[in-house]
Amino acid sequence: MDSKSTITSIRWLPRAAMNSGNVEAAESAREQRKKLLEEQLHQQKGHGEEGDAEDDAATTSIEKEFNMDDYDDEVETDRFANLFVELDQDARLTKEKDPYMTGDDGVGSEAGSEGPDDYYTIKDSDLMFVAANAEDDACSLEVYLYDTKQGGMYVHHDLLLTSYPLCTAWLPKVAGSAQGSESFLAVGTFDQSIDIWDVSLMDCMEPTATLGVCKAEMKGKSKKRRNKKKNVTKNANGISPQTHTGPVMCLDVSRVAPTALASGSADETVKVWDLMTTKPVCTLEEAHNGKVQCVSWSLEQDSILASAGYDRTVTVSDIRAGKTVARAALPQGSGDPEAMMWLRRNPNELLLSTELGHVMCFDSRKGSLDKPIWTMQAHDIACTSMADTATPDCSMLLTCGVDGYAKIWDMGAGTAAPKL
Repeated sequence: MDSKSTITSIRWLPRAAMNSGNVEAAESAREQRKKLLEEQLHQQKGHGEEGDAEDDAATTSIEKEFNMDDYDDEVETDRFANLFVELDQDARLTKEKDPYMTGDDGVGSEAGSEGPDDYYTIKDSDLMFVAANAEDDACSLEVYLYDTKQGGMYVHHDLLLTSYPLCTAWLPKVAGSAQGSESFLAVGTFDQSIDIWDVSLMDCMEPTATLGVCKAEMKGKSKKRRNKKKNVTKNANGISPQTHTGPVMCLDVSRVAPTALASGSADETVKVWDLMTTKPVCTLEEAHNGKVQCVSWSLEQDSILASAGYDRTVTVSDIRAGKTVARAALPQGSGDPEAMMWLRRNPNELLLSTELGHVMCFDSRKGSLDKPIWTMQAHDIACTSMADTATPDCSMLLTCGVDGYAKIWDMGAGTAAPKL
């Protein structure tokens, strides 16, 4: 039986950040495996200094099991020899020209064929995006290349995830990133942490950084940090200033301050993270009384953050003050929120879509948000995503719904609802 695949999030990657010079292979699997083993060994040695004889014995057993002293000089066993021979033969075959492929349509000809190296070459005309893919037995980030000239699209490379992905956000820079790396993806997971991956690296085995503490680490059962339980403090409401305590459902990075990442969680809180320290700098506990579905930074002000939750309210918060400054209840019969964005033509206007297909616009300059400026029935069922464009001559809105339609709306120049 074929496994079912679910795309939980899609994100465009800036063209300048994804070129052949920036996309490179990560360190070999052997080097990464050695790095992980040394990290585990170091942690167990540190724990053993406290006088735990059992941990010292475990450390010694790891050294013997993996022969750490001679790890770099170790020769692979013969059971892998045949595999590498076959892979080498397959690689040679792919480089050889097939004598039977001589069609005049360009397929198989010199003009229409691409070598193995061309598969990974990113041209200036190519577009890149990443899809968070969840299957029955594995989850991954698939980095797609779309050839705008030939109309082809394929998975350029993929990264294996350790937890179910719920949302993504593109980041230009994070703490601890390598020199020259400038394309990162934050992934909000069901495991309550936020993993940050360098999507310019192929065959990468672990995230560049992790925001928060996953469930396994809180219980001391993490495979990467075995026997090292992280202590997480919680208040009377079960909220921790260090991490989310529920699945991370939404992410957004500030356009004004790119080192600020906002996250919303099923623990009913909104957090703001400093990407240079990978630590939370603010936790909004009073913004919502339900799961937080949407967060969106203001396009002009670095301290203004909007959010919407399953309590069917939309809020605007001042991060510097650490409190909510405006709140509005969604109109009756609107359903739960699905997506949120600030309009580029008027950065004071906030758009919100719902599970029943409604799209509504709020004016953030009104202290109470009041009622929506306008509301329209964009789709018959859930409107899951929106995007806008703003030029001197035209302002348009794109909405997508579970009904299978993508619709383009004319925003006009006034405050009336858009027209299809």
